[in-house]
Amino acid sequence: MYTPSINLFIVDNNPMIVRRLHSYLLNMFGPELKISTFGDSESVMKNIGTDTGIIIVDSYLEDAKGNSLYKSLKTASPKTEIIVFSNIVDAGEAAEMYRKGISGIEFIQNDKKSFEKIYQKVRKIINYPIHVLTKEFQIGRYMAIFLITSVLMGISIVIALQIMQ
Repeated sequence: MYTPSINLFIVDNNPMIVRRLHSYLLNMFGPELKISTFGDSESVMKNIGTDTGIIIVDSYLEDAKGNSLYKSLKTASPKTEIIVFSNIVDAGEAAEMYRKGISGIEFIQNDKKSFEKIYQKVRKIINYPIHVLTKEFQIGRYMAIFLITSVLMGISIVIALQIMQ
């Protein structure tokens, strides 16, 4: 599977989880996914930039509190998708973030299928055509849907005309 080159950060203070997740994602996506790992919020804040596509972050880092860290990450790089990886998913925390206007954050609970869930989410971010159009070409979501629908309809019409001949 081809994946465009995208920078992904893993931020967790547990080295075992970082190694396992890094290895898993590297195995699933190959070298096209550029993975960097960090053990604390300070080091990730020093390295985040506009080219950072995805950040997978532990919600309970010792040197940072959830909402303030997510807000800092989104302020530093608004287009970056954030996946919060946690033992406990707090619905109140998610609601609080949305009330404060912090969006583009997914919560995934750490369980037996968490790596698979992270893989699915990363794959969706990388390959999802609406995401590409809205993030890379700065067009609105509805315009992206309209363009994709128009292209698919055009292809369908061409195929139908070819069959009818």
